[in-house]
Amino acid sequence: MDRRTLLASVGAAGLLGGGVGYGACRYLHAPVAPGPATDVSFVIVDDQLGEPGDEPSIEFDEDNDVIHVSGTLYVGPPDCHEASLRSIGYDSESDSISTSVSWTRIWSAYLDGCSDEVGPDSYRLTIAVDRFPRRVVAVEHDVFGNRYSTQHP
Repeated sequence: MDRRTLLASVGAAGLLGGGVGYGACRYLHAPVAPGPATDVSFVIVDDQLGEPGDEPSIEFDEDNDVIHVSGTLYVGPPDCHEASLRSIGYDSESDSISTSVSWTRIWSAYLDGCSDEVGPDSYRLTIAVDRFPRRVVAVEHDVFGNRYSTQHP
């Protein structure tokens, strides 16, 4: 599998109340738990989806029963850092899904040394749902410590 692709499949419901932190894991498997999610995938894409510093984008695709969260953030040296899904959670009281995307080190790349440049990664997080939640909140944290967030609706 391409090192810049993270596919996460979660069981029938997939999101833990209060959230699941994935740290720097490239592959994640969450136990079945309450929430409207049925599948989750996170992919780093070659096309730039917005500018670093822009808020992430959230789109409800009602034709396909999925939620798309996408954005672009500075990750540091592109040969040694990449965007990663840090957490995803579901709050049943507010009927909301929250996501957090940040950067992570590619430890194996450190053996070859890292460049001094700072580059961006663009990503697409896709959440398949059996019903749409009342709200989705998306947060990004870039390598400089900046936080960008948005919510839908």
